[in-house]
This record gives sequence, C-alpha cells and structure tokens, in this order.
Amino acid sequence: MRQLLQFSRSGDTAMRNESVTLVDVRTLAREAAEGLAEDPVGPVVLDLPRQAVIATVDPTRVHRVLMNLLVNARDAVQDVLTSSAVPFRPEIRLAVRATAVTEERAAGVELEVRDNGGGMSAQVRDRVFEPFFTTKPVGRGTGLGLPTVYGTVRDMSGTIELTSQLGQGTSFRVWLPVTPPARSVPHGSADGSRRVLILDDQEELLEFSAESLRRAGFTVATATTSNDALAKLQEGPYDLAILDAFVDEVTMPELLSRIRRLRPDQRVMACSGSASRAQAIAWGADEYLAKPFSSEVLVRTVREIIGAPVDPNEVSAAPA
Repeated sequence: MRQLLQFSRSGDTAMRNESVTLVDVRTLAREAAEGLAEDPVGPVVLDLPRQAVIATVDPTRVHRVLMNLLVNARDAVQDVLTSSAVPFRPEIRLAVRATAVTEERAAGVELEVRDNGGGMSAQVRDRVFEPFFTTKPVGRGTGLGLPTVYGTVRDMSGTIELTSQLGQGTSFRVWLPVTPPARSVPHGSADGSRRVLILDDQEELLEFSAESLRRAGFTVATATTSNDALAKLQEGPYDLAILDAFVDEVTMPELLSRIRRLRPDQRVMACSGSASRAQAIAWGADEYLAKPFSSEVLVRTVREIIGAPVDPNEVSAAPA
C-alpha cells in the first residue's frame, strides 16, 4: 500500500532560498550513508548513478532528511535482527535518481531509503507523520523524526511517498525540484521580521518547533541550555521567547528572573508536559503551552501572542 503526501508550492511551503546552493546530491547521499558505516546492522548500500545529479538545495536540510530516514530504517531492521528466530540479513539501501520533467511536475531528484525490516501496518502508515506518534519503546524515540522529515520536504516544495507492508519492509521516496521556486511570503503569516527564541534540551523537539515556525515565516533562534538562551537575549530582544520549563540546573523561576533583569519587557511563553498553566504564570511567564503540541497549535499560539494574523485557510488543529 502507498501513501502519497503531496505538498503545495504556495504559501508557507516556499523554500528559504538564502540557504540553497548547487550540489551533487550523490555527495549528500554518501555523507549520510557514512553516518551509519560503523553501525552493527552493517553499511548502507548505495545505488548511485555514474553521472552527477545536480540540484539547487539546502545541503544541510537534505542531509537531515536522509539521516532521519536512515535511522528509521536502521531501527526497523535492528528490531527484526534482535527478535527473529531465523537467520536474518539486514539491508538498508539509499538510492539517488534524476527525474525528468512531466506534466505534473518539474525536473527533480528522487531519494529513496529502503529497508527489509518488519514493515508497517495500515494503522501505523496512516499516523507515521503525526508529531509525537511512535511505535518505539520509551526512551528510544520522541515521535518527531518523520514529522520533521515531512515538514522539511514540504518546505522544500517536495513530495514524500511511503510504501510499506507488514513483513515486507519499508520504502520512503523523497522527490525534490532541481531548482527551488521563488520565495513568497504567505498570506496570513509573519513576514520574517518577527523574531522567536526557543529553548529546549530535546534536540528533535527543538528542531520540530523551529522548523514549524520558520515555515510560517518567523525568524527563529534556538538554544539548548539556559546560558545559551541568556546569551542570545543579551545580543538583542525577541518578540517571544519559548522556554521549556525543565532544561538544566537553572530553574524556571531563576531563569525568568535573569531574563527580566536583562530584558524587563521580554515576552515569555513556558512549555511543559508536567507543570500547569498556573505554575508557569506563578513563575513569571506571560504565556503557557502544554506539551505535546502539534505544529499547527504552536504556530497558531505564537501568532496570537505576538500579533501575527491567523490564516483563515489554515487547517484547524486538534487539541494538544
């Protein structure tokens, strides 16, 4: 069974052209494969054409997409390897192909990550790109890897196709245009002049939140420690600082006190999966957002807080 996720090329899916460069996508594939070269499941098998596959892309984001898909494939074959009662030879393949112009889309490049792991049921396939959905045990996954891939591919005006069946492995095929469309500021989103700082020590969640807001047009800075966040606030104010309530040895009340001394007018939203709104406000936060939250809820909340208009065409989000 296939699940095709096609993304619009208008609005907040327009690519941020300042990060793109002309690259041979085969090089990005080789670098991503090297990241799993020493993994116990064995090296990634590369299927690369002899001729260069040139595209104008953001190499960092493409590498991130590939690494997320390869790690997902590694986990799938590792699960079979450790649970199978019969001999099992794990295999992960990464292919790069150039695609020609068609009536439906422009010239592009296709990246496919395929594994011979346990595959997915229909129920899992239907939810695999939902934020925080995971079939992995506690401690092995946050449920943000594939949603991040989904959002990044969308931001690069691409498509992602999932093919999987139980017992028959999984294939993710990502298509990207060889030339990104011109950037346009979406109706109903921020214009990029609104600055947001996000503090979170969970890197996947930090990346997920930052990408969600960037796609909506916000300028985003990130920090993984309280001191890093304070250093960024020392450099200049932000329209909103989004702070995880429990990051390091600096408590939220203490961090907020330091922020107020540094920037008395700084607006702060505290995020937590355990603390309540009342606790966050008592600590000194201006706003509160419960974890987990969807991309839509995050963007809508930030727009409401700092005055960016809400797009009336935006899909209504489920409660976080």
